[in-house]
Amino acid sequence: TEDFSSVKLNIENGHLFAYATSAYTLYKYDISNPAQPSLFVKQKNTYYEWYHRVDKLGSNIVTVSNTGVKVWKTDGDKLDVINSYKLEVNVPSSVRFDAAGRYITTINQDNLVRIYDTTSRRVVSQFPVNYRNSQTQRKTYFDPTAQELYVFDDYFLKRFDLNGNLLASQGNSSSSGYGVEAAGNYSYVYAVNGDSILKLSKGDLKTGLKISAWNLTKNGYAMGLKYVDINGSDN
Repeated sequence: TEDFSSVKLNIENGHLFAYATSAYTLYKYDISNPAQPSLFVKQKNTYYEWYHRVDKLGSNIVTVSNTGVKVWKTDGDKLDVINSYKLEVNVPSSVRFDAAGRYITTINQDNLVRIYDTTSRRVVSQFPVNYRNSQTQRKTYFDPTAQELYVFDDYFLKRFDLNGNLLASQGNSSSSGYGVEAAGNYSYVYAVNGDSILKLSKGDLKTGLKISAWNLTKNGYAMGLKYVDINGSDN
């Protein structure tokens, strides 16, 4: 009776599952045969926590609500919460995790980046960025080796250390910054700002490639991207 808000695919024991959120409920569908999807299990909370997003964190699934993040165990025929982190979220798409699951990054409508340490269960740093639109996706990239965070706001692509010190920046050629992703080559990152897709050197955030979204799709406007490795090449 409710609209689905998000979906995430996951392969488990040779089966393809789709995890989906709707209102207060997390669903798990077996879609190994896409023509005949079947509901595997669903879990509705009784504490009125409205799920906005579902994502993957290692071998687990996470849900994102206004009040924080819950980590769910995926194996077996039940959906059980195995951990939770209480943090305020009013831009659900901005919630990002580092590869190890140590840090959670958010950028709320107050335009403050918050880095939450899951070990100490507290915000270890916060610092301002600049967005004109409160609904921008605000997807950051956390470099697990250098322990640095990349943020693409509506004015600059920026690289910060964990304490919020600005290490490098490059002006945004568009009016919106949507997201940053890792590249196959560790020396680069991908970024997207609506009219362009960028592949830029981490060192100066300037050297690299820029492709117009209009060249990819007529009247195209690129609001998000995901890096995929196919046979050792970037896609």
